[in-house]
Amino acid sequence: MRRALTLVYVSSFAALTSFYLMLGITPLYAISGGQAELGGALTTTVFMLATVAAELVTTDLMRRIGQQATLAIGIVLLGLPAFALLISDALALILAVSAIRGAGFALVIIAGGAMVASLTDESRHGRGLALYGIAVGIPSIVALPFGVWLVEQVGFAPLFVVSGVVAVLGVLVPLVRIEIPRPDEVHGLVRTLRKPGVLRLAIVFGATTLAAGVFLTWAPITGGDAHGSLIAALALLAFGLASTITRWVAGRIGDRTSPTVLLVPGLLILGAGLALTALVPGAILPGSLVLGAGLGLIQNATLQLMMKSAGASGYGAASAIWNIAYDIGLAVGAFGFGLLAATYGLSLLVSAALVASAIAVLAFWRSPASSASSQVTRG
Repeated sequence: MRRALTLVYVSSFAALTSFYLMLGITPLYAISGGQAELGGALTTTVFMLATVAAELVTTDLMRRIGQQATLAIGIVLLGLPAFALLISDALALILAVSAIRGAGFALVIIAGGAMVASLTDESRHGRGLALYGIAVGIPSIVALPFGVWLVEQVGFAPLFVVSGVVAVLGVLVPLVRIEIPRPDEVHGLVRTLRKPGVLRLAIVFGATTLAAGVFLTWAPITGGDAHGSLIAALALLAFGLASTITRWVAGRIGDRTSPTVLLVPGLLILGAGLALTALVPGAILPGSLVLGAGLGLIQNATLQLMMKSAGASGYGAASAIWNIAYDIGLAVGAFGFGLLAATYGLSLLVSAALVASAIAVLAFWRSPASSASSQVTRG
């Protein structure tokens, strides 16, 4: 099992390195080709729409061809289209590539998470999922800012090649035969959503990622104007590091006690980070650390609890639901509150209120999953 898990971690790391390397430079490529800023933003929008659409059908695909084959196809779809951008900088081509890569990203994330859950004993789910979170989180810390900086040094073409090659190397890993325990039946999204606590957890997690979407979108803009681009970049780096580290901490705590105990503390920490960033002038760096720490706790705790509630038959669907909540939350936070709130600080405060509402959901919307999750076997 350890060898198989290592292969999943390595392939997911390669795929996410390709993803994050392209995430920052694709909009810049569109703008460099003569498109307005709206055209650059559209590349990310199309990518995310394709991701969510593919997430809705990934469970059925895994049911038909298996988790490992789904992961391999996802890596191919995520990596190979990058080479097409060497041909032209026409917006139509860039958007087509973004759509294909978005679908591949959905397959990679959902199949990877499902494979980790399937290959890990339930008593070690927290640590297994935390390591997976680190494997897919490190590229966000390194490849995203490095790619944006490096494109000014070497241009777009070399980075497109590197992104494609890294993903292709990653696809070699899931081609190695991995024995994955197969349940007697595989549950879809609707059936899994009916499991006790899954919908509740998805709502709670979506509220937290909505708050993160506000921060990740508006910190570079308003935060950069107020504190300088370097401080804004450091704030994003601090946010990523804190969330990655606390995902590991959450995994160990969740295995030894119960991931349920992390939900309210994670929400409180996240809300404190939002309030600190919004209300205290110059507190963007400590605020981003606190916010990231809270999100990391909630990420791992909600995913572990969803997997437990769904059971082996619903690992793939639980992974899909978690990722859909993540993507929708980020999208709504990025665009909705950017339009509705008059200022960055107000956006964060409204987000903090939503996080408080999520605490109320946990407190008053009881379900059998709450008691069941407290019986996790100690690691």
